[in-house]
Amino acid sequence: MKKLSHILIIPLVMIFFSQSLSSQILDPVDWSWEKEDLENGTFMLTFEAEIDPEWYVYSQFVDPNGPIPTSFHYEDSSLIEFIGHTTEEGKKTIQGFDPIFEIDLKKFGEHAFFKQKIKLNDPNVSLKGYLEFMCCDSEKCLPPEIIDFDFGEDSGGLDQIGKPNGAQGGILKPVDWSYEIEETSPNEFLVNFLADIDDGWYVYSQFADPDGPVPTSFTFADSTGVELIGEVEETGTEVKEGMDPVFELFVKKFATQAIFTQRVKFTTSNS
Repeated sequence: MKKLSHILIIPLVMIFFSQSLSSQILDPVDWSWEKEDLENGTFMLTFEAEIDPEWYVYSQFVDPNGPIPTSFHYEDSSLIEFIGHTTEEGKKTIQGFDPIFEIDLKKFGEHAFFKQKIKLNDPNVSLKGYLEFMCCDSEKCLPPEIIDFDFGEDSGGLDQIGKPNGAQGGILKPVDWSYEIEETSPNEFLVNFLADIDDGWYVYSQFADPDGPVPTSFTFADSTGVELIGEVEETGTEVKEGMDPVFELFVKKFATQAIFTQRVKFTTSNS
């Protein structure tokens, strides 16, 4: 067991700590939003992306073979009168050939502003929904993110400014990863990866439609004397399978806790 901890656990710890550090450090875009009352039931909704140096978010209008476009989705869209399209502008706007996607596209650096003029005939209409975006620097891209927005219940009063729930100048981290090793027989073990998931959040299956969410995946460092037996199995305390309203396709996802298990065999003598 001690030899296994030297051979197997250290690479796994390195892998997961590198993922954990990525989730803590690589948070290059901070979103906020504001509602301006233009009178007579008309409002200007402004979404602002504050972007770290050398990072970019993308236009709403991009080639299907390019990055995920920035988009905005409203819960009660049928009850909202949209006046014109959502406009976009940035403090640093770059339009042209992109070396990562190898196509022409439009992207924004430093600050990006997206504005939508609307009219509400019913002041009780909910002005909430979600925005989706992705960001890249010159070498790498982060997975697409979905941010919930809510302009508040009062749609006919003072101007309102909002930020994502839980944003306290820190980083939202709704999933906490850990692992444990269980010996099942001499020289054979189960490596369990446990995801403790905050309420209202989900972790997705390893097996997802290419047009859906980024699947959970595991990469094992090569370790002499350790053999992987079979594939990673997945279970959860609350498993949901069916049509997902965000991705509009069939997905499998886990709430509360997900467990991914890899069986391994220690092929080197313990002596």
